Amino acid sequence: MTGTSATFADMHIVQKAKQFEETRESRIAMVEIADTEVGTVVDGETYNLGTIPVAGCDTQDTLSGVATLASLTLTGGDVNGVGTITATCAGATDNADNNGAASVIYTVITPSEATVNLIDQVDSLYLQQGIDNSLDAILDTALQALDDMNQNNDVAAVNAMQAFINAVEAQRGKKLTTTEADALIADAQAIIEAINAS
Repeated sequence: MTGTSATFADMHIVQKAKQFEETRESRIAMVEIADTEVGTVVDGETYNLGTIPVAGCDTQDTLSGVATLASLTLTGGDVNGVGTITATCAGATDNADNNGAASVIYTVITPSEATVNLIDQVDSLYLQQGIDNSLDAILDTALQALDDMNQNNDVAAVNAMQAFINAVEAQRGKKLTTTEADALIADAQAIIEAINAS
C-alpha cells in the first residue's frame, strides 16, 4: 500500500518551519512534526477500519518558502488496510535547500478485533458476574455475526451493538460509573460506524 491512492490508512501531517538564530546570526529553517490536530492520524493510535482520517502532507516554511512539497507514502498493513501502517511525508525542501520529513505509525483493526477489545474492556471492569455475562453475551452475538463472512449479517452485528449500548445505559449510575458507561458506548458506536463504513 503506497502512494496517495490508499483509501483506508490515512493521515495529515503538518510540517512547519521554525526559525532560530545560530551564533553567527545565520538563520536556518528546521522542519518538524507539528502538534496533531483533531481529525488527523495520531502516532501510536489504534483506529477501526473505515474510520481513519484522510491522509495528506502539508509542507510549510515561513522563512525561505517551500521549494518542493512533501509526498505521502503509506506502508504496512494488508490489502484491506488492516494492520500496522506507517505514513510518511517526505521529499519536502525549502528555498534554502533544507529537507524535511515526518512520519507516524498507527494500527487499523477490523470491527471483529474491536469487538474482542470491547469484550476485554468489559471484563476489565470486574462487574457482577451476571452483568458481565450479559454484556459479554451481547458482544459475542455481534462477534459471531461479524465473523460469519456473510455481510448480510452485518445488520445483526449493528443490532447487537445497539443492544449492548442499551444494556450499558441501563447500568449507568448503578453498576457502571458515567465514565465507564461513556467509554463503553463510545467504543460500541465506533464499531457500528466501522461496520456501516465497510
